Amino acid sequence: MENQQKNRREKNIFLRFESNFKFNAENHCWEWFGPKDRNGYGVFFIKKEKGKTRRGFSHRVSYELYRHKIPEGLLACHICDNPKCVNPDHIFLGTHKENTMDMIKKGRSRNARGEDAGHSKLSAKQVLEMRKLKTGGIGGPTYLNLAKAYGISKNSAFLIINRKSWIHI
Repeated sequence: MENQQKNRREKNIFLRFESNFKFNAENHCWEWFGPKDRNGYGVFFIKKEKGKTRRGFSHRVSYELYRHKIPEGLLACHICDNPKCVNPDHIFLGTHKENTMDMIKKGRSRNARGEDAGHSKLSAKQVLEMRKLKTGGIGGPTYLNLAKAYGISKNSAFLIINRKSWIHI
């Protein structure tokens, strides 16, 4: 009886999982359209015994459903570099270092600066405006006034004006 319940539960997981992706004939990815995290990776919830729910990244769940269990300490890495992809043929196992080296080899590594940094509140144009305003000499805006005007901290304004941040422009 317990075996039947387990088989039914596993079949239900497969059906739920497969109802959350579509095959993309162009790139052969199985693209996840279910819930995603802020980086675009699919998220899949598996209800375990005793009412506990386990959350997993959909590409990891796919690998475990269609291939085998992922050993502790290894990542499920994408050959296709598509975070929505759950095609197990597009996933390989690797360490964090191997995943990083793969990223570098494919030219996807860069140190984001300025506007390209995800947390940036300013554009390059705004930074140049701030510097121009501050170099106006005595009577110009204070760091605090600039910070308020541009929605940043006083410390950030100081670092920008004195070329301690945004040093690339």
